[in-house]
Amino acid sequence: MKGQQLDSTAAWLILIGTLVFAVVSLAPPEVPGGRALDGAAPGAAPLARGSDPARAVATREELASEPHPVGSAAHDVALAELLGWIRATGLEPELQYGIVRGRELTNVIVRLAGDDSTGTVLMSAHYDTVPKSPGAGDDGAGVVALLETLRVLCELPRRNDLVLLFSDGEELGLLGAHLFASGSARGKPSEVDPPPAHKLALYREEAPGQPGRPGQLDTEAADALLDQSDPRAEVADDQRNPRAEVADDQRNPRAEVADEMDAAIRDLLAEMDAEMDAEMDAEMDAEMDQRLAMARAPGGRRSGVPRELVALPSHLPSLGSVLLDGAARAGALLAFTKLATPTDRLAEVACVLNFEAIGNGGPALMFETGPGSAQLVQLWGQTARHPVGNSLAAVIYGWMPNDTDLSVYRDRGMPGLNFAIAGGSGHYHSPADTPERFDRDALAHMGDSAVALARGLVGADLGGLGPGAGPGPHAQGSVSRDRAFLGLPPFGLLTWSGPWHLLLGLAALVPALAAGRRGLSAVGLLRACLDGLGLMLHAGAGAGLCALLALLLVRPSMPLTYDGINLLLGVLVAGAGAGAEAWLVRQGRGRRPDPCPAALLVWGGLFVSFAMLELTKPAALGAGAPFSLTFAGLVLACLLRQRLGAPAWLAALALAPAAFVLAPVLAHLTQLASQSTQSAVVLASGLLALGALLLAPVLVGPETPGSRT
Repeated sequence: MKGQQLDSTAAWLILIGTLVFAVVSLAPPEVPGGRALDGAAPGAAPLARGSDPARAVATREELASEPHPVGSAAHDVALAELLGWIRATGLEPELQYGIVRGRELTNVIVRLAGDDSTGTVLMSAHYDTVPKSPGAGDDGAGVVALLETLRVLCELPRRNDLVLLFSDGEELGLLGAHLFASGSARGKPSEVDPPPAHKLALYREEAPGQPGRPGQLDTEAADALLDQSDPRAEVADDQRNPRAEVADDQRNPRAEVADEMDAAIRDLLAEMDAEMDAEMDAEMDAEMDQRLAMARAPGGRRSGVPRELVALPSHLPSLGSVLLDGAARAGALLAFTKLATPTDRLAEVACVLNFEAIGNGGPALMFETGPGSAQLVQLWGQTARHPVGNSLAAVIYGWMPNDTDLSVYRDRGMPGLNFAIAGGSGHYHSPADTPERFDRDALAHMGDSAVALARGLVGADLGGLGPGAGPGPHAQGSVSRDRAFLGLPPFGLLTWSGPWHLLLGLAALVPALAAGRRGLSAVGLLRACLDGLGLMLHAGAGAGLCALLALLLVRPSMPLTYDGINLLLGVLVAGAGAGAEAWLVRQGRGRRPDPCPAALLVWGGLFVSFAMLELTKPAALGAGAPFSLTFAGLVLACLLRQRLGAPAWLAALALAPAAFVLAPVLAHLTQLASQSTQSAVVLASGLLALGALLLAPVLVGPETPGSRT
């Protein structure tokens, strides 16, 4: 009896230890310097790749000081700050102005030219937020990652061109990405129209005697800009128009162009008044409110090409700048430069990297790929020090109704990778998405991943990527790849081509079917299914009850951070194990239970389902790998335990690889559901109930009926 208890204890330690190691290893590497970085000056502890965590923290704190949705004064301040950071690198950003669905947008574009380019790498993040969230994560983390990439790569030699796109209006339906792609041969042609007068009123000619250097606007004009929640209100009254205030000032060096600009303003105002009456305004506001509500919701596809797409025309003169005073951040320079709308911005783009966040902690998860991304996946595996992601996660995301800016390029058939910080999603789109609540390790991992991958891409041969490499435009919601991948931190990324992993599951399917055919009658199969159902119910109930008890003890509520959800997940796992043991004790009073056939039936069914998905849809390549490995391990454990009489710890060893691969899936899905503690508990309890079937060969041995092993 003592030997059986030791055997059982060893088996539990193997399985629980594997789960804990798998989940803990997902966490982003700790930033060098520890918590001292929170108050450190930029440059205090740069990573080996060149990204500076302390500098990233300082940048994010300034950017995410308050919500900055499109159309707000804070949005103009955020734009000014962003331009200031870019200019601090010695580069002049390019601004793309446009009106999409009635919303005025400004994309910020930075280009780093290569010496012998084989293609252009496009990196994207959006700088707007939802109205109630400061956006430290969504998408301050992505913006900071791109800024770190710019700061590092602008000083390094480059073979390929690199374009950094800080898009606007993502929260309103990916509008900035659509604006950037407008005019592309792969997209819908855009209709061109001049910008509205209230924006032209802010433009200035170049400073006298300094070609290419923007002029400045007096601080009264900046105050007028910042004080208005509706930009169109700036020109509603002549007395509040900055141009009108300085038109008669002979000491202003730009007074000579005041009459010409005023005439342009009056013409544009008249045109706008004629085209936009009260009824159209009401319809547009209702439509945008609906799209904004969809953008705030966890679901809602937003990648459809918007109607009424308007871009800045190429015939406008060179534009000047606005110098915002201390109320907007002292010294921040907001400039509008001449931008000719190209016929196809995406013509030279070989691949797209997008950076997002729907939480406040955890690793930068690579959760989506575009068509023809095999080379990108391989390069990511070679450059990433801590790769997190798998093909199954990418396929699951493809089934969800969510979208990011990458969807605009993915649906045009472009290769790409999508990264996101997804832990602690309870702070997503909420006032709690603040810098002090955002994990600095997560921010550092995002920046390090972006810098490392960009450094690899600007020096690689991108001839196999781009428009000709992918299979062409894809239906909305599709996820396409021709290389499966499985992140095994801290061991690296495993990639392979072809559905060879399915052979492992198919090989295990043969002995499973043979054993079931020889040993089970119809009545026996029914009993086995009931045993399996009982095990699942006990494990799920035990997980849920333990989580409920934990939540009651930490009232008012458990923090929905990355670490908080992982702690809750640990409680759920312990509860599921206790429930499984309770089921075994109850069954030990009667006949010998045998849930192994039920476990083989359920997990074999999952394997077959995903195998069929892969074989019929090449876009799902790699999705069946976890199920193939799990089913093979389960069959091996059942044969060792019940046919050969092996000890429980040996069966646990056979199941350990499956536990290591499935644990990240459990952790990711629980983190994604953490917008609500209740939903996280329910989802994790259900997944653990399903996983409890894997304990069947460990719980029930071949020796004595009902014995605890």
